[in-house]
Amino acid sequence: MIAQVIVDGGVQQIGKGIKRLENMWPD
Repeated sequence: MIAQVIVDGGVQQIGKGIKRLENMWPD
């Protein structure tokens, strides 16, 4: 169960990173 929490946290961090990249690279 702890592993699932770690994975969920990593997915959230990746999502934040992607949003940050999208903000840095406007279309």
